[in-house]
Amino acid sequence: MSGDRLADNCSVTSSPRIAFLHLAFEDYSAAIANELASIVDLTVFTPEPLRERMALRLGDHVRLEAFAKPRFRDPRNIRTTPSLLRRLREFDLVHVQQTGDPWVDLGLSTLRMPKVVTVHDVHPHTGDGDRIPGSYPARRVMHKTAAGFIVHTDEMRAELREQVGDAPISVIDLPAMRSVWIGDRSPKVKPTNRHDVLFFGRIWTYKGLDILVKAMHVVREHVPDARLVVAGRGADLESVFVGTVPDWVALHNRFIDHDEIATFFEDAAVVALPYRDATQSAVGVMAIDFLRPAVSSAVGGLRQLFAGDSGGRLVQPESVEELAEALVELLSDDQLYVESQEQLATTFERLSPRGVAEKTAGFYDEVLAHAP
Repeated sequence: MSGDRLADNCSVTSSPRIAFLHLAFEDYSAAIANELASIVDLTVFTPEPLRERMALRLGDHVRLEAFAKPRFRDPRNIRTTPSLLRRLREFDLVHVQQTGDPWVDLGLSTLRMPKVVTVHDVHPHTGDGDRIPGSYPARRVMHKTAAGFIVHTDEMRAELREQVGDAPISVIDLPAMRSVWIGDRSPKVKPTNRHDVLFFGRIWTYKGLDILVKAMHVVREHVPDARLVVAGRGADLESVFVGTVPDWVALHNRFIDHDEIATFFEDAAVVALPYRDATQSAVGVMAIDFLRPAVSSAVGGLRQLFAGDSGGRLVQPESVEELAEALVELLSDDQLYVESQEQLATTFERLSPRGVAEKTAGFYDEVLAHAP
């Protein structure tokens, strides 16, 4: 192990020792680990290349250990994976964040101790180009040895149930992550650009950017100065923009640094999630974090996240007309916009990281109580 950081003021000493294994989803992992560390005896394990990024997101009260993790095709994984497993065996329970790495997942399948696995995506997304070959089969092998699972929506639980049988599955919301982005300050309520629509995150087929571009042509007939801000990298842009990119599109086809995220969300007025399919969405939670009304396809966990008076608007997937209509209403009706922000503030409180951490710690207790 390298790059270890001991907690400066960890007050938990008598509870079971929990290893929180993280290879991705660092913002989610940091938000929940910061709260969990004050409830249970927690150590966060992260790959060495992510150590600095995680250290910036975690409070001083959180223990952080970095482990060697070569790239997928590097044969040194044969040596580094057993080293990680030896360290994890010193704990009472391992909480695994969905890894996407066959070396780690197959190694974890040999670990005969209680494992809780948070599953962020039950099935691969359409056109997802980031998957490592063999990652989903390896994950299924590891799942067979897990003592319990955490998912974020009722629909995900039903889908996962088909794979894992009678294993305990707890539905726990994605936590609000505002503190990860802007610390203790409040988000800017008034957007910098009242008629800007933000599309944020990876640009893959299932995200539906092409649908949004078609809808924006309709939106601009009603809101002539409406702009589309695209922030994130992807490989499908040629199929989205036929010819040149319109001058009303601000395209940032690159990795968005952590310290840029608040600017993108606070500058925009509305967040669009025109997804063809989804399980859950960190971008949807980020819209809530920054009090930006979202227009989302009614797919997967987004149906649950933006149901009722949540502050979001749900439209039929792949419906250019419904998407455009909802965007026009939020961009042009100031009273509706303010009411949506008030609803988002209530939703934010419901997604409190502390509440999510307490439910997670309770699930640890349940799993350990039934461990052989």
